[in-house]
Amino acid sequence: MKKQMKSLITNQRALALLVVSLLSIFTGCSETKKTEDSSLQPTFTSIYSKLFVSCRNCHLGVGSSSGVDDLDFSNLNQAYSDLFNLAKNPSNPSQCAGIYRVVRSEPNKSFLLGLILNTYNVNDFGGVPGCKPSVDHLSSLNFSDSEKSTLIQWIQQGAPL
Repeated sequence: MKKQMKSLITNQRALALLVVSLLSIFTGCSETKKTEDSSLQPTFTSIYSKLFVSCRNCHLGVGSSSGVDDLDFSNLNQAYSDLFNLAKNPSNPSQCAGIYRVVRSEPNKSFLLGLILNTYNVNDFGGVPGCKPSVDHLSSLNFSDSEKSTLIQWIQQGAPL
């Protein structure tokens, strides 16, 4: 009986120590604020791997079962190459004909930004009368201000790979 009692006391102490340890860990964590991913850089390699992950769900190129258009995000090099093509299926093709998805060093003429950032989703986009990007992506992509700034900076810096 003494042996069982001693074992029970030892187990209770171990449990109490575990609870106190866990509480101190979780209390410390609750005070920690969420920080943004500081590893995001204004390069396509970084943006593709950190921000454009969800784009692969729909943009798989022409002929794929879920391919929305000829924009293929199935791999980094193809996505990078496709972003410098004409926007094939803008929301209003007759008005937006001749608009490029990304124009190096010119965010105001990069249709991609008009599709995913509110501040670039304007009438007469890129100086083309009547052109306005679709708003479909605006509500589904919740980029932070820092992420938006990185996208703009990437284009301003010539859209490096």
